Amino acid sequence: MSVLRDSPHLTDHDDGTVDEYRAVSGWAVAALILGLLSPLALVDVWLSLIPLAGTVVAAVALARIAWLSPALTGRGAALIGLFLSMLCISAAATDQWIFWRSIHNEARAFANAWFDFLAKDQPKTAHQLTLAPRYRQHLDEEHRSQPLVEEQEDFDGVGLSLDEEFAGYVAQPLIARLLALGTRAQVRYLTTEASGRDAHSLGVRQLYAVTYDDAEHGPTTFFVRLAMQRLPLEHGQAAWRMMNAEEKTEEEGL
Repeated sequence: MSVLRDSPHLTDHDDGTVDEYRAVSGWAVAALILGLLSPLALVDVWLSLIPLAGTVVAAVALARIAWLSPALTGRGAALIGLFLSMLCISAAATDQWIFWRSIHNEARAFANAWFDFLAKDQPKTAHQLTLAPRYRQHLDEEHRSQPLVEEQEDFDGVGLSLDEEFAGYVAQPLIARLLALGTRAQVRYLTTEASGRDAHSLGVRQLYAVTYDDAEHGPTTFFVRLAMQRLPLEHGQAAWRMMNAEEKTEEEGL
């Protein structure tokens, strides 16, 4: 009985096929998936974690592929994932910069309007800007000279009428000083010290310099720190509210 040496066996294989086989890196696949999801970073700032993770995963994938080459493949997928992640990180950062620049400019315009009302001896209108939007009158030309509503129960939770609130407002030293200076005061924006958001609103804190000519000391400057809040309204609109205004000196630290 003879054995046929050329008969096929289950263990037989094509050495060329085995040599050409290369495993696909799971890290590269993950990097590609994260790269494809990276545009979500433009929806919410917290979703910027996706392209950040994609960048890290892609770097790991490229390092492993280079280390284990030629047994491991997927470099193209890792590079695409890395490109998409880095592109979306840049786009998200630019989008946030443009957004907050717009918010800071809005705050400056609101602050300038508040200063202007006091300079033009319109304290009631300036005071309205400190109220929640639901308590305000319209600030168009037709209503600016009208008085505040006489009574409002439980105003902002402190049980004061608007009249009482207004009386306390104009008695504040800073407000009284700005009213007394009137148009003699020159207001200059210095810097935005802080900005941020919570679940319902945006907040901005800015510093302004107020300069006027003093009869005894000549040009005199003091500093005003304003804290402002941007509140969402219906139909995508928003309203600003003056939350706090305080005078600062150089000695107190700016």
